Amino acid sequence: MNSRPNFALGDKFEEAIRLYEQIGDRYSIARGKAHYGSMLMKSNDSERGVKLLGDAREVWAAIKYDNGVQWIDELLAEKEKTEDDE
Repeated sequence: MNSRPNFALGDKFEEAIRLYEQIGDRYSIARGKAHYGSMLMKSNDSERGVKLLGDAREVWAAIKYDNGVQWIDELLAEKEKTEDDE
């Protein structure tokens, strides 16, 4: 597994998130942040990944997208378990 984030892919995520913000698509903003955050958590930028996941979770909770909230909770719980095992 590559421990460094794919910066070209990261740029694409950031570009997509900005576009969704411009058009006001809250679900897609959160989706972009969730997937980008998930990718960052697998790299050496897990702190930023956790922040993006938290942002996404907040939006999805506000719009009552429970599947998204559950997915993020599972990712964060997995990260905590991994840290506890270390």
